[in-house]
Amino acid sequence: MQGFVRALPHGVVIDKARRVPEVIRAIKMRIDEQREAGAFLLTGSANPLALPQIADALVGRVGLATLMPLSQGEIEGVRENWLERAFESEPTAMRYLAPDDLPERIVRGVYPEWVLRNDASARREWLLAYAATLSHGQGQ
Repeated sequence: MQGFVRALPHGVVIDKARRVPEVIRAIKMRIDEQREAGAFLLTGSANPLALPQIADALVGRVGLATLMPLSQGEIEGVRENWLERAFESEPTAMRYLAPDDLPERIVRGVYPEWVLRNDASARREWLLAYAATLSHGQGQ
């Protein structure tokens, strides 16, 4: 495994690396040999530091970035410029333009897979599967 990881190019993306502890150990060794920021981008839907063996291997060697769910502007395909507006003019109260669909938006959620499903039963199925996956991962 060490030879494989040593041969990887700088900036390589590895998804679900936490599932193969040997990869994490090899990454640790390469980082210790070649201290250069951005050598690896490890992705996944679970916190890799939740597993003690990974947390121990990566302590002091990792930066974390949490991706937030979609905003309402992203869902609508509208560029949000609230930050620019905040610095360009006096603050004003904003009103939600369509308050009638606010409960539906709250229930529908902001995860891409859920937003893409137009059918309420399909969204429900996805959410149940998502919740089951999360609860299963807690027991590992």
